[in-house]
Amino acid sequence: MFLFVERERANHSVVTMCRVRGVSTSGYYKWRGQGPSAKAREDARLTELIVQIHQDSRGTYGAPRIHTVLALKYGIRCSQKRVARLMRQAGLTGVHHRRLRGCTQRDPARPSYPDLVRRDFTATAPNQLWAADITQHATGTSTPRWRLASGSKRPRSWDQWGFGRRRTGQRHCRKLFCHAADRVA
Repeated sequence: MFLFVERERANHSVVTMCRVRGVSTSGYYKWRGQGPSAKAREDARLTELIVQIHQDSRGTYGAPRIHTVLALKYGIRCSQKRVARLMRQAGLTGVHHRRLRGCTQRDPARPSYPDLVRRDFTATAPNQLWAADITQHATGTSTPRWRLASGSKRPRSWDQWGFGRRRTGQRHCRKLFCHAADRVA
């Protein structure tokens, strides 16, 4: 109630607005003369401490860890939700590692390929067995990169490899098949 009167007092009379709102003018002036509440003062002190802990952690701690530091190091008892609210108001966020999605996403509508080597990946000579591998790498950007490796299955020999932005690696697969055709021919 009093916040509205405070905002609009430049446009209208305080007495009129208090009468329309059904509050007393003495209550408004008493509210205006008060400083911040005890909870607001405690929140401000706690926010300063949270910012300091967050800076000490090089910006990595989130609300759960800061809550733990407050309890163990400073002996301050407050809820984790309060810490999260104060961090949100201060614009602080912790670092969290996003779960990487797996590479294999089989299309259930398509038939599965048969295991032609029966899980025996040993080869006695080059060009007997070819394999490919795709691995996701986090690069610090919003999109991960994919490392694609392929080659003749002999000890420690990957003939082709490259990085791509797509999990399918279509360009790399074309290079692989061309390379395999050259090696076999």
